[in-house]
Amino acid sequence: MRRKFRWLFAALTLLSLAGVLLLGLSFRQFYKRELVPWLEPGQSLWSWRLEGLQRAPLALYDDWSSGNSDQRRKKVIALTFDDGPYPLYTPLLLETLKHYKVKATFFVVGIHIREFPSLARQIVRDGHEIANHTNRHRRERDLTQAELRDEILGCEQAVQEITGQRPRLFRPAGGFLSSEGIQTVQNLGYTMCNATINPGDWWQRDPDLLIRFSYRGRSREGVTLMHSGALGIVRALPGYINALRAKGFEFVTVSELARQIGKPIPELPKRTHIPAPSEGDPHRELGNPVPETGDEYAP
Repeated sequence: MRRKFRWLFAALTLLSLAGVLLLGLSFRQFYKRELVPWLEPGQSLWSWRLEGLQRAPLALYDDWSSGNSDQRRKKVIALTFDDGPYPLYTPLLLETLKHYKVKATFFVVGIHIREFPSLARQIVRDGHEIANHTNRHRRERDLTQAELRDEILGCEQAVQEITGQRPRLFRPAGGFLSSEGIQTVQNLGYTMCNATINPGDWWQRDPDLLIRFSYRGRSREGVTLMHSGALGIVRALPGYINALRAKGFEFVTVSELARQIGKPIPELPKRTHIPAPSEGDPHRELGNPVPETGDEYAP
């Protein structure tokens, strides 16, 4: 009798542990997938993580019970395009977005804005959001904090001079910032925005696979990482838009997404003067736009 009890107790223990492990893995996946990927000025990493812990259980329950996470809220996706503008691919992207009546967010590089000002103005004229992606696409690991600040302000100045707008969102080159870098960005009043969906348009050349990876597992709001200089997304974008619309998604800018979920992006503080880049800057060349080892979005 005692032996049977021990076996029963062991079996129940193993089943309980398996259930906890399965729930933990599912929760972790939902937490990573559902947490809105931006840090507002003054928000800490801990408060950002706590927000995810508060939101993930309801999303997980809704997904299990109905197959459609959180049906009480519209499904919205923010398309974002990094690194441009480029003279060939950016016009093709803009034409596709106009044809399908989709608004997106372009994270631009300052020296590209200055080199192709007409494309920057067209992005704004077509109703898209324009955001800061550094002045020369230099990764933080190659910079001091003073140089990172110069990179951010250099792009801000270019966008303001050429388009008349002030970007409110910042995405670091390579997608990664240290805690010191996050503080530098927040001290300048920026909201740091990364992404929840990475289809891999730099290395994925098959449009059908790129479309599949773009929305796999997506059941509620998200921010998609794409690139203005990648041929794959130019070819896949029409199919991608149609596929997500068929699933009930609406395409919005990042700022509109933030407004819809009750977390509006704050305006930049007024600046009396934007200093010129530091003299003798050893990083004046353009950083590599292709994902590198150590990047958050590397393959």
